[in-house]
Amino acid sequence: RARFDKLTNTLENAEDRLSSYTVATSNILEVQQETQELGENWQSFKTSLNDIPDPWGDNAPVQSQVAAEVAASPSPEIAAADTQRTN
Repeated sequence: RARFDKLTNTLENAEDRLSSYTVATSNILEVQQETQELGENWQSFKTSLNDIPDPWGDNAPVQSQVAAEVAASPSPEIAAADTQRTN
């Protein structure tokens, strides 16, 4: 009976150690996978930033609107008579 208890305790201790080792190993693998995924997401984020057009680079719509407004509202020509003071 004592040998059987000793064998059972040894097997239980081995099982506990293997269980702890399995948990530790799975945690390490999970951290590695999360780190790899974080790196991939960071690279994806950086490339997506490069794909965003620069809003200040080419303001063609604003420039064309301003040009149209300037063309639509010219000031009248000033004649020489307009520069003379009338009394």
